[in-house]
Amino acid sequence: MPPRAPAAAKPAAQPAEPARNTASTLTSNAPAAAPQSAAVKDKAVAATTVASAEKPPAAPVQEPLPPSVARNIIAVQQSLASRDLSAARRHMRDLLYANQPRSPEIQQLAAELSRQERARDSAIANARSCSANKEPACAMRNARRAVSLDPRNAQAQAALRHALVVQNEANTEYFEQASVVPRPVSPR
Repeated sequence: MPPRAPAAAKPAAQPAEPARNTASTLTSNAPAAAPQSAAVKDKAVAATTVASAEKPPAAPVQEPLPPSVARNIIAVQQSLASRDLSAARRHMRDLLYANQPRSPEIQQLAAELSRQERARDSAIANARSCSANKEPACAMRNARRAVSLDPRNAQAQAALRHALVVQNEANTEYFEQASVVPRPVSPR
């Protein structure tokens, strides 16, 4: 083993600077050299800890969406605004197949689309049930609601046509019964 070189002489120690207490400078206007008690220092540290704990955590920065995803989001929004649920569903499928992380905006659009589809399907089912029970007013009300929710939906259109047939049959039946009733005799 080779001999070690002698250690370099260390310079003489310089006098240490007094430690600065940042908590004391934050809480008082007194000079830094003024002695403070331990209780005052603890309060200052607690105050800075509480102040830092009250700050809300920074929101995670989201990466910008790819242009195709942004276009599909806009297309879904426009389809929902124009009450074209089938086109909105088609664009939503494109969003979901893109394997993008589900952003809150996409989740909100999917929830809104599902809500509108459920409302339409419920109105169609109610219109069919009312038609089967020969309740023309109920059938018309629900069929019109289904068409107003999704005007381009073939099932909603068919439910409205069927409700019109049921209403026409009810009107015909009513007028046939009314024609059988004898006219009142008028006193002379």
